[in-house]
Amino acid sequence: MDEKTGFRTRTLLTAPMISKGQVIGVVQVVNKAGAESFDKDDLYLLEAFAAQAAVSLENARLLEATRKMAEDLRIALERERNLTIEKEKMGAYMSKAVVDEISRNREQALALGGKTVRATILFSDIKGFTSLSERLDPQETVTFLNVYMTAMTQIIEAEGGLVDKFIGDGIMAVFTEASAGQNHAAAAVRAGVKMQRRLAKMRGEEPVCANLQMRVGVNTGDVVAGNIGSQTRMDYTVIGDNVNVASRIEGACKPDCVMVSATTWERVHGEFPGGMPAEIRVKNREEPVSTFLIDPSVGAPA
Repeated sequence: MDEKTGFRTRTLLTAPMISKGQVIGVVQVVNKAGAESFDKDDLYLLEAFAAQAAVSLENARLLEATRKMAEDLRIALERERNLTIEKEKMGAYMSKAVVDEISRNREQALALGGKTVRATILFSDIKGFTSLSERLDPQETVTFLNVYMTAMTQIIEAEGGLVDKFIGDGIMAVFTEASAGQNHAAAAVRAGVKMQRRLAKMRGEEPVCANLQMRVGVNTGDVVAGNIGSQTRMDYTVIGDNVNVASRIEGACKPDCVMVSATTWERVHGEFPGGMPAEIRVKNREEPVSTFLIDPSVGAPA
């Protein structure tokens, strides 16, 4: 350096900067002013300065690390808040099962497929909705459906059910052990009874509902639950013969009643009085399906 700069180095004094037993730097002074060389006092002074400098540098490093951690935490909290908001938004368009699946697999692509589970499926449908929609303008129809669907969805979710989809004026809901407890069949029937009672109350409160009636069908059995569709557009739902049976039972149900299959009735007959037995024909089944008709107005649980 002397050759390159023209500076003449006569004496050097060097001290390590030590923090937590580690050398993190070096302090060096060159050519003592007013003397030919450095002495022990100079060394003690430089060592003290190096020790203070090491503390200052370590504190500065820790402060910067703390600031970075705080900024990372702020970004993470902001991201989590945004994810919570998006999850709440998605919950208005997707079933709870889909939203939970997305949340569990944030870093992974959702895969197609499903697994067999024991579940109770509920279908409901409004009798006379077509004639009602012909009397109302489109905006009034949408307003009515929103009020009706909100009331029915609240009942279903209160009993532990998951609304799988809205089908026009119809509702498909799924009750499983994970969502509604071990006796998910009873939860589904309770929901159906309460839905009928709620519509009966709405008939007395809302003139537009005066002539509306609803059918409810319930069936318990094994279904396949999972992501169905394509890699670019999928739907988390349940499929299988028992889903079709539940839909057929709803179609055969007497208005203002809840019709359940024999497999459902086996689980709930102790909780619900009455239950008129009947056999119905179901498409693609050679043997008739045994069902039981529950009248929600006769002694059913609240």
